[in-house]
Amino acid sequence: MDLSRKPQTADYVANRLARHFIADEPPASAVEKLSNSFRKNDGDLGALAATLVDIDETWHTQQAKFKTPDEFQISAMRGLGAKRVDRRMLRAAYGSLGQSPFTAPSPAGWPDEAEAWLGPDAIKKRLEWSQAVADRMKGRVDPAGFLGESLGEFASERTIKHIKRAESRQQGMALAMMAPEFQRR
Repeated sequence: MDLSRKPQTADYVANRLARHFIADEPPASAVEKLSNSFRKNDGDLGALAATLVDIDETWHTQQAKFKTPDEFQISAMRGLGAKRVDRRMLRAAYGSLGQSPFTAPSPAGWPDEAEAWLGPDAIKKRLEWSQAVADRMKGRVDPAGFLGESLGEFASERTIKHIKRAESRQQGMALAMMAPEFQRR
């Protein structure tokens, strides 16, 4: 029997997809819908992706996934409007945050769950990176504007209040990048 036609394959692929895009512990209803789509469409990944986009569980308003170092850096650079990034600095940042390109710990790739990226040392490194980026920006970016552009409605009143109370724009930017809402997607 073809491996792709086994029900276990559909369940495995559906669970991995839901865990990556929805939550570390995805709703059983989402996994079931994805698994059914996989079986119904004979393993067609395009149809599976369309199902992922169509199901309600994908579009919950709460940000359930903790960003990987890669996602964290990319979202910060996009939010800052970076047009170019020095390759050496980028490579060093990836190394310091623990997710250097092409160095995944196994053929399965990088871990997809928050626990892999949420340890005290990992958070400390994110804070150091955020402070260094904010210092390089030299106050050219308004932290409140960054939050509005990057997070929109996800920025909590508490976060906005702390950003406004920052002693400087640099400190405000570091706080904005370290905001709990900015750490999630």
